[in-house]
Amino acid sequence: MCAGILKTGRVDSLAAPLLCRTLRANAVLGVRVDQWEQAQVNWGQSGKPGTTVRVVAALIDSSGALLWSISGSETGEGPFHDPMTNPPEVMNHPTMAGLPVTGENGPPRFEDVLSKLLARWVPQFPKPAAAEAVK
Repeated sequence: MCAGILKTGRVDSLAAPLLCRTLRANAVLGVRVDQWEQAQVNWGQSGKPGTTVRVVAALIDSSGALLWSISGSETGEGPFHDPMTNPPEVMNHPTMAGLPVTGENGPPRFEDVLSKLLARWVPQFPKPAAAEAVK
């Protein structure tokens, strides 16, 4: 079952009926994370730290039919770091010992970047079927 998600980003259509029966679900959502990384900026470098998330997802129903699929990525950037704002004489001061070696504020959190990506997906996700009327 995992081989299909790793290869195509979705649950295999032949495995979906068994998986849905086992989970007592009408459909299964497969998600594959292709990229999950952060780039830091060191104190002596200029630039913006960043966080990048790239994800593929697919919804397969209990018959093995593809209901919905999507892929996308999102990159969030932190504030620009200028090493000239923290001159070496300040950083070498005894009271500054033990500070991190990366630029201030760092990259955005993974959760914040992923939330932004998923917020774009929500309107495209299929709406649940209306509940059948009880007779």
